Amino acid sequence: MNPLLLAKTFLLLAPIAWFVFTGPSPYRVFLLGSIFALFEMFRLRSLRLLWSAWVIPLMVAVYLFAGAVAPAIDADLQSFDARMAVVTVCYGVPAGFCLGLWCRKEPQSVLMAFILFTLTLTLGALTLIHTVGVDKIITMTEYESSRKNPDQASTFLGVFKPENIIIGIIPMTLFALGSLPLVCLPKQKLPKAFLIGAATVGTYVNIAVATRTTIVASAISFVCIIALLCGTGVVKVSRIAVILSLILGIGLMCLSVVNLDLLTVAERLSKMGYDSRFDLWSQSIKLILDNPLGAGKEHPFAIWAHNLFLDFGLTNGLLGMAAMTILFGFIFNSVKKLVRRSNNLSQPCVLVLVSSFGVCFLVQLTMPPSPALIAFSYLVCGFCLEIEREKQWPSPDWERKEARRSKISIKMLASRDQHETTSQLIPAGTVE
Repeated sequence: MNPLLLAKTFLLLAPIAWFVFTGPSPYRVFLLGSIFALFEMFRLRSLRLLWSAWVIPLMVAVYLFAGAVAPAIDADLQSFDARMAVVTVCYGVPAGFCLGLWCRKEPQSVLMAFILFTLTLTLGALTLIHTVGVDKIITMTEYESSRKNPDQASTFLGVFKPENIIIGIIPMTLFALGSLPLVCLPKQKLPKAFLIGAATVGTYVNIAVATRTTIVASAISFVCIIALLCGTGVVKVSRIAVILSLILGIGLMCLSVVNLDLLTVAERLSKMGYDSRFDLWSQSIKLILDNPLGAGKEHPFAIWAHNLFLDFGLTNGLLGMAAMTILFGFIFNSVKKLVRRSNNLSQPCVLVLVSSFGVCFLVQLTMPPSPALIAFSYLVCGFCLEIEREKQWPSPDWERKEARRSKISIKMLASRDQHETTSQLIPAGTVE
């Protein structure tokens, strides 16, 4: 493991964590991350690779054009304004290519840095709920359609103050829970140990504040990824069964140790009842149809649509929504090309990024646009384009092929040595 590359990878991912924590000057941090990624690509003479992701900036430009022709709305109602759209592209795309280039060189260092990144986020979420108080956070769930907390939330770690704690906790825990399929792969003991710790903390936080979004999205993504791993023969079903049993056992042990009243949590979940997001989605669709150019968010019930694409449509109309739909279609296509080859999913870095992206996308279908999650989606796209470009991952039967090639090489060397010995025994000027 390369400590320098580990630190550089963690630094490259830091802007996402900074935005999730709602740190000061997040846009400048994103731009600093972009400069860092571009410098590394320039140093590796790989800037030309950015051209392969041309669809992303093009569709963002269309989205910005749609916003320019859309009726003006209050800036506070913008879910994904022009500044967000620009900085996420400037950071996410080069950061993804840079991560892919590093992953070829030292995949273990990149993997460990990503796991530490997930652990940092979950520990931040744990600090947040203890600083603000679980009961106070539960009270805030009554204002789920509000863009900001009903009162000023406490600053945690002396710097960060999220505008909406419930919405903020979700991205703090999804990366750890989304990376759980890594435990099904062989080896990787140290990253697995840190990941299990991060996932345990993330699960505790979500259960404590009774949030369903991250847990449900993680479960769906986990099942899909495990099905792919079993279908491609990367892991066996028996191994999956044993690992799931161990995870369940560890989870029950942790719940028995921590001070968590499961009866109270169950009562909170039962009080949630009908999910109001279904009403918000139906109202948002009607508003988009009534306002095809955008500005549907001027409606008092459309503070946000709790859906990535519907929010785009409310703000920038049908054209903006179509542009971002095409953009995410391009991202999904890059991921599909990568996972289509079975040996790619057997690589830990590929597995955790693809699995985390799956959770990230599912979560975005039920919450307002998050610049941090959108930037991560761009990052995964750049990573997939870089890995698929070279196709240098060893195939499952790599060792067998190498052994066969070695035997052939030994035979060729023996044949050459025999020929040279025979040539030396023949006197000069003698014709065979």
